[in-house]
Amino acid sequence: MQTVILTSDEVKAKHFFAVPTALLLFFATGGLGIRMFKFIDRYAVNILYWDQWDFWKPILGSASAWEIFVWQHGPHRQGLGGWIIKLTALASHADLKVEAYVIGGLFIRLLSKIYG
Repeated sequence: MQTVILTSDEVKAKHFFAVPTALLLFFATGGLGIRMFKFIDRYAVNILYWDQWDFWKPILGSASAWEIFVWQHGPHRQGLGGWIIKLTALASHADLKVEAYVIGGLFIRLLSKIYG
């Protein structure tokens, strides 16, 4: 194995480009996040549509926490997603626009985890 030794000028050059890149990613993610939340605010509706009925079936019924966790929609199980829907429904009195905001927030958190 060959060891690479950087000179102080090379180290400074790497740090010089690292900070602006991090700031660019931070502000780009923040700006796109604000844009996404404005989009949700403008276009999200409080109506169950298409396959969302399948996600909500155990929540609208009297399913236990375990039944919600293992609820199968298509080839995969819901897992934590079912619990997140249930907790959001309880906290917001089943307001689907709030659910859209929660999904948006989780998406922004995922992006910050990937790039942060």
